[in-house]
Amino acid sequence: MNIIVIGAQKAGTTWLYSMLKQNKGVVTAFQKEIHYFDNRCNPNFKFDRYRRLILAKLEKLNKLDRPGQKEYLGYCLDPNIAFTDEWYRNIFLKKPANQRVLAKGHSLAFLDASPSYMTVPEHGVAHMASVTGKTEPILLIRDPVSRMISGLT
Repeated sequence: MNIIVIGAQKAGTTWLYSMLKQNKGVVTAFQKEIHYFDNRCNPNFKFDRYRRLILAKLEKLNKLDRPGQKEYLGYCLDPNIAFTDEWYRNIFLKKPANQRVLAKGHSLAFLDASPSYMTVPEHGVAHMASVTGKTEPILLIRDPVSRMISGLT
């Protein structure tokens, strides 16, 4: 099972993501916004830049020294396998914390959230459907004027 949260910026995607991942069986990948489906559709996507941004963010959050994290991130950020459908599935399954949840006998629901998924073109939406199966994404929207004002503060 997958849970895909899509929403406008400042529409509550981070809040919903935080609430959903409190469930024992709901697991995440190395970060909230993986950008799998939108980056696959972007002809200008540069994996090296993506990799540098991820490592900088995780270093700033002191998440690089956790047990098994180096091997896991080595997989997640390997340019030879990244951004394939198998990679997408495995970034959830290979995460050390998720393996511990699985070992306790819980079934897993993969949680992915990104406002950028709102910009995925039609062929990207079809790809998302083929990868996630019968998952129906959760779409969060907000009054555009309120969102704009919120973004200014």
